[in-house]
Amino acid sequence: MADICRKLEGIPLAIELAAARVGSLAVAEIASRLEDSLGLLTGGSRTASPRQRTLSGALDWSHDLLGDPEQILFRRLSVFAGGWTLGAPEMIVLDDRLSGKSDVVGPLSGLVDKSLVLTGGTGDGKMRYGMLEPVRQYGLKRLDESGETDDIRRRHA
Repeated sequence: MADICRKLEGIPLAIELAAARVGSLAVAEIASRLEDSLGLLTGGSRTASPRQRTLSGALDWSHDLLGDPEQILFRRLSVFAGGWTLGAPEMIVLDDRLSGKSDVVGPLSGLVDKSLVLTGGTGDGKMRYGMLEPVRQYGLKRLDESGETDDIRRRHA
């Protein structure tokens, strides 16, 4: 179970939804299937609101509250698997819809404020950013839906 909690990065709803699978899957089977946590973690209480029934539903609700620049940046940042420093997205995600450094800092601050992006120090006075893996998987899904995946991955490479 500790492996599941670690893979789900301590997200309470995700852990609750994984625990609900124990009746039909062994703990090791649940852990091995968490590469697609958004697909596996469904089926919350029927009396709960839609955003509390699935991890994807909760993330849909959060995503819908974002402004356009935050949505664009959020999905594009999902290509960074191990996190990033501020300079990286400025080089990769900018285009005519997000065109300058200030167009990254504002939406990035909004994503941090909404806990979709996490921060930590690097030890050299810089900030390091990242996403919890289930949140990043959701961002990749949104990136695919936008049709931007190939372009953003090419820039990232």
